[in-house]
Amino acid sequence: MKMLIAVSSRHGSTAEIAASIGQTVRETGIEVDVVDAGDVESVAPYNAVIVGSAVHMGRWMGPAPAMGAHRVIAQCNPANIASWRVLEEIGFVREGHLRRNILFRVDGDGRPLWQDTFEYGLLNDLEHPPCR
Repeated sequence: MKMLIAVSSRHGSTAEIAASIGQTVRETGIEVDVVDAGDVESVAPYNAVIVGSAVHMGRWMGPAPAMGAHRVIAQCNPANIASWRVLEEIGFVREGHLRRNILFRVDGDGRPLWQDTFEYGLLNDLEHPPCR
């Protein structure tokens, strides 16, 4: 399996997070390329693609549709209103509310604390227009 992690980062923080994710995935035996999203010419060689982006002034820096991706997904915590508002403002559509699907942490008694996730999708309608 080969994975691409493409990242847009203005000041480097998002790139550092992408590098850390890449290292964690590599430790599972998966081949990973972590690259600047602007340098991606095609996602065809990859079985999985993660696109990460900084958000500045309510604007997403990521060029995922321009990379030839058919579909981009994003997840965020429903309590993080600023995150899901940005996703909706840049064209993502909320497709689901996953209940207690992310292990947030373990409390002092060792019990897992789960959090919900909103799932969003963005389709590249230029590549494949919707069926009518």
